[in-house]
Amino acid sequence: MIDNNALQNSIEWVEGSSKGVMGTQLDHVTLEALQLDNDGNWHTGAIATLIDCLGGITVYSFAGNLKASLDLSISFYSTAKLQEEVEIVGKVVGKKGKLTSAEVEIRRKDNRQLIAVVTGEWEKYSNLKANKWLKSNKWLKDLSEGVIGHELEALTLQGLQIVNAYRGFVRCNFTIPIRLADNHGNWQVGAMATLIDDVGAAAIYSFAGHIKASVDFIISFYSSVKILEEVEIEAKVVGERGRLTSVKVEVRRKDNGELIALGKQWMVSNTVNAAQGKGRMATSPFPLFITIGLHLLFFTAFSAATTSSTGIRLGIIRKPSSQPHLSTFREAPAFRNGDSCDTQKIHVTMTLDANYLRGTMAAVLSILQHSTCPENFEFHFLWAHFEPDVSASINSAFPYLNFHVYKFDSNRVRGKISKSIRQALDQPLNYARIYLADIIPADVKRVIYLDSDLVVVDDVAKLWEVDLEGKVLAAPEYCHANFTNYFTELFWSDKSMAKTFDGRQPCYFNTGVMVVDVDKWRQGGYTRKVEEWMSVQKQKRIYHLGSLPPFLLVLAGNIKGVDHRWNQHGLGGDNIEGKCRSLHPGPISLLHWSGKGKPWLRLDSRKPCTVDHLWTPYDLYRPSIHSLEE
Repeated sequence: MIDNNALQNSIEWVEGSSKGVMGTQLDHVTLEALQLDNDGNWHTGAIATLIDCLGGITVYSFAGNLKASLDLSISFYSTAKLQEEVEIVGKVVGKKGKLTSAEVEIRRKDNRQLIAVVTGEWEKYSNLKANKWLKSNKWLKDLSEGVIGHELEALTLQGLQIVNAYRGFVRCNFTIPIRLADNHGNWQVGAMATLIDDVGAAAIYSFAGHIKASVDFIISFYSSVKILEEVEIEAKVVGERGRLTSVKVEVRRKDNGELIALGKQWMVSNTVNAAQGKGRMATSPFPLFITIGLHLLFFTAFSAATTSSTGIRLGIIRKPSSQPHLSTFREAPAFRNGDSCDTQKIHVTMTLDANYLRGTMAAVLSILQHSTCPENFEFHFLWAHFEPDVSASINSAFPYLNFHVYKFDSNRVRGKISKSIRQALDQPLNYARIYLADIIPADVKRVIYLDSDLVVVDDVAKLWEVDLEGKVLAAPEYCHANFTNYFTELFWSDKSMAKTFDGRQPCYFNTGVMVVDVDKWRQGGYTRKVEEWMSVQKQKRIYHLGSLPPFLLVLAGNIKGVDHRWNQHGLGGDNIEGKCRSLHPGPISLLHWSGKGKPWLRLDSRKPCTVDHLWTPYDLYRPSIHSLEE
């Protein structure tokens, strides 16, 4: 039976949100009028907000109370232009405990064409939980204003703006002040660490309802920040085990979403009163040692068994090895071979790195999902550093996957890498593809090499079966591109170097998608040939882009070209700004976000490009707070 009061209240709620009487400013802006993107289409972010609100009203009309969305999955099928009329239908499709599931469809009013559909779960708001958010926000605000805590924290946090917060989540904006600059005019790393620690603690406070003590704190730095730049800090609880709670904190540039630092922290319950702030820094008699390298690690003389009855948040020690890995990726389905499959292995090689793991997971899922014979795939991952969490994540997400992991020795490229136009291109692992033939087993004769920032929407077996016609490598060629732009004037003005391509018709090809005859690569000494050009680059600046140009110098004009559908590249924009790009016309078998912009980063920064939503269905990342212990 329909609860008329609940139905009327839900209608009043959505009408109030559209008029700005209640809800957030974003709800008001979205529901008041359609918001357009740069192409004159209905903005996907506005669609998502509208769907969330309408899903909320649907659940409200069913349950009689407002609920918080916990898990939304949106699929986009077409765009809508200005002045077009749409119809939105929401319906409750399930209920389990405190969770209510709903489905919302958006269709064109005139022809019923589907524009978008979402399935999601909503959980009942709790006044107790709301109080936790308010208390954690006040605690963080008081720290930044010096009302509580240590003078160091007030100095470091002053000016911090809390943008959004709910249970287990805090997002803030911060403009780097002059007082926090180091000798080079960058944001001082110690100040950054203090801010990450405090914002992470606030997220846990909003989740658990009290302050906790850090028992493990690791920060990875990816780029520097100048004074007066604005950054966004996002902290979210990602795991809970007994008295331990885990939080992840990301610091990104506000303008483009570029990752600056990533903090991972485990905290344990202690007896600190929130009103006391975090006076441990002022009163603890134990020294805090800071070592800055790839990671910033904090250690103290305390052991994990030390009690916290003193009221001081303990110094930071290593997380006990007995703690199980808490995966942030959901398990993929088990894909099985069709009846027509034989036993021929298809070898796929990719690099493996914690920073690109989310992309790797999506790529692997897309390959298996679109394959007729998914059990025939054998994956060969190359990594520069042993990272047990990465390996555990793959095992948990793909328990049936046939894969091997090989160590790539970064020393092989030490002294050979020249600075390029983008820092990510200078990482040693980006050069691992050059040494592929030396690393994988000798009985592997052919591989498909794939970057981690792509998804496949066709059966990769078709690419595997391409006839190399005696060539060492096959890839899509782009002969319309201005090939001279890939090398400097110094290169072309040197007559001996300019003759490199004599007898060839060189065309650009992207090294993120290649079929490689590994035996021919070994026999032809291609690793040494590529290294020779890298050595020339160290003496003379003959190109600007990482590992691609030496491949072109050795192989351009002497590869087997394959259909362009196998590398719809450049979706990440250029290497400087990473601006949005549209799809090229023609059939597509593989989508590749080469360039600066990566789909998971743009989606997380709430600034996705339209093409990024084509990547979303393969995203296994799931920081689902509602699945944690209550």
